[in-house]
Amino acid sequence: MRDDRGPALSLRTETFRAFVEEHVAPPPARVLEIGCGSGDLARALAADGFEIVAVDPRAPDGPWFRQIRLEDFAEPGPFDAIVASLSLHHVEDLDAAVDKIAGVLDADGVLVLQE
Repeated sequence: MRDDRGPALSLRTETFRAFVEEHVAPPPARVLEIGCGSGDLARALAADGFEIVAVDPRAPDGPWFRQIRLEDFAEPGPFDAIVASLSLHHVEDLDAAVDKIAGVLDADGVLVLQE
């Protein structure tokens, strides 16, 4: 699919994007994407006005991206939403990851997981 907000997205990414936008606070909500891969979802959400931080050891270069593992992520919260699509199974220490998520997610924030 292609629209005036950004590049063509895969159907899976577009479907997940729509779900995220339906369930999180509206832009400029602060969103952390865990395991951003090529960055398509992060770019799409940024184009829609969300404040994005996206982490992945192999993240692309760019202002929203951090080339780091979630367990090593040190930016302060809170985030209004945290999203992870097909990424938590790559985390080496799931307990540490859950602690990290809990530590930076706003008390009224939304966690959106797809595994």
